[in-house]
Amino acid sequence: MSKIPPSVRQSFDKIRKESSSYLVLKEFNKKYYVYKHTGIWDRERKKTRTKAEYIGKITEDGIFVPKATKPIDNLKTAEDMIRENGGVVTWPQEGVTYSESGNIEVDDADRKLLMALSMNARLPIPRLAKLAGLSEQATHTRVKILEEKLGIKYLLETDIEKLGYIRYLILIKFENELPTLAELEELIKDEDKIQFAATTKGEYDVIMYVIDEAPLTVNNNLYRLRTKPAIKKYGAIWNLIYFAEVYSFMPLKDKFIENVLKDKIWHKSKETPHFDRSKLKEREFALLKELNKNSNCNFTTIDQKFNFDPGASRYVYHMLKQNGIIVRPTITLSNLPFQYLGVILITNIHEDKIQAHRYKYLFEIIEYNKLANKYSLMGNIGAPNGGVMFIPVDANESIDKTVEKITIDLQGSDVKSLIITSILTGSLCYRRLDNTYTKQYNRLIEFQKITPKKLINYD
Repeated sequence: MSKIPPSVRQSFDKIRKESSSYLVLKEFNKKYYVYKHTGIWDRERKKTRTKAEYIGKITEDGIFVPKATKPIDNLKTAEDMIRENGGVVTWPQEGVTYSESGNIEVDDADRKLLMALSMNARLPIPRLAKLAGLSEQATHTRVKILEEKLGIKYLLETDIEKLGYIRYLILIKFENELPTLAELEELIKDEDKIQFAATTKGEYDVIMYVIDEAPLTVNNNLYRLRTKPAIKKYGAIWNLIYFAEVYSFMPLKDKFIENVLKDKIWHKSKETPHFDRSKLKEREFALLKELNKNSNCNFTTIDQKFNFDPGASRYVYHMLKQNGIIVRPTITLSNLPFQYLGVILITNIHEDKIQAHRYKYLFEIIEYNKLANKYSLMGNIGAPNGGVMFIPVDANESIDKTVEKITIDLQGSDVKSLIITSILTGSLCYRRLDNTYTKQYNRLIEFQKITPKKLINYD
């Protein structure tokens, strides 16, 4: 490149400082063009390659002329300006609406968008538009409306077993008097390994979802919980049960990442000179922490926040996906309308009868509601042998009817239910996962109960 005029250099430096992206200035025939460089993961070569995107030019007198924008860019700019000045954006088109009863109504395109975002929350607008059969402008608008009406939050689904952690349930039944909510909240305060806890009505009074390491460690922590001042005066039976997730997942709390997972960071030393795959590198930990807060956040922003080389976060992301630690960036519908949250407890008694009718139960698991999957989480338990399912129940349903149906479908089992009365900490994931990717769907194929569909590519 020939000597750059000071006015051009000054203009480019200003643009670069104000941009969150990595920018490059190029000269062609004494004309100056600005490009944005983005790291793109190359699956075949298993390395990051650089994609250059033209964003505008700088005249010799230092004036930046942005490239002509597409309608969707103009639309977004207009929306942002309206909202910044206190206005409300509304669009007279098909999509999510409210019925006379106040329930949220969606059409088929909305459901396709919810499923695509549930499978990969980082899909770009052009890819979402193709999956939903909409224009890019309509897709952009609908996603914004869905985010607002359904309270979409962007989560990260991780496989913590790859890092040596084990999932447990704690079920508590108090003998006579029950602790107050304030005492229970004090019990779990600062307990970062407890990802979810709630009071329940039914056979048990409290249910907790805990992540810990060796069984001895979780037993010691259980004893420590039982003897805390806030709870030790109450007689209770505490059940500690191994929980193997087989459908969906429990979101990790940010405090778990920050205060527990940080102990998994590998530091090179004489004792540990070589990297242990059950550990995390500093960059991997930093990326997991940021994506757990917002799985749709910009990789360039993360690179700049931690002073990584351009494209480093994207590379680490694909490595963590390849290693199975990151399952997928996904969403939850924090405004999902339902009447209450229930828990279904299944105890296997006659295994021969259960296996003979198991396929009916598998169909039950992979059902959909209007907006989301019927069940938000399911796992197998070992003592007693069976399963535990979390289900959001809307006004038109009853958990008793669901229990009755499962009892018929899963002959040879004992099925009971709990109703969650108050959530003490944590939250479940409510989304519309594509069930053709689930273990249950594959088992139904093995049982020859369904004809497999062609899988949709969400990459």
